[in-house]
Amino acid sequence: MNRLYPILTAMLLAALLPAVSGCGEPGGQKPSGKTSVNLSGLPKTLRYPYAEAVSRDTGTVDGAPATVYSFTTNDPIPPVTEYYRAKLSGWKDYAVATPLSGTAFGFVSPDGKRTVVVTVESGAGGKTNLTIYNITK
Repeated sequence: MNRLYPILTAMLLAALLPAVSGCGEPGGQKPSGKTSVNLSGLPKTLRYPYAEAVSRDTGTVDGAPATVYSFTTNDPIPPVTEYYRAKLSGWKDYAVATPLSGTAFGFVSPDGKRTVVVTVESGAGGKTNLTIYNITK
């Protein structure tokens, strides 16, 4: 029984966490807001509110400027995926290769000037890794 006690305690805390911290909304904690990652090129609608920025890289895709933003969150994969599907519901979606440990999807803005690919994968320590490929034309 002593070995089950920590497991049962963790399960109880996991069940109570949404009620205490988010009233059913995704995320246990809002990010601190302190980051050295430049997010100025990423529209606010594409920023998951419960994620901490990890990195930003730039390059090109088919000659178009592209920026890749990496985040981590304590939220599991489903609420992160639901958030982006809701935020980008007016965009044209297209299939992309899905990683083994998560999900990925792509969207093209209504005006065709921005393509966004979002990957959501299991990360270390029970965290979820979120990567946003932001391609502008």
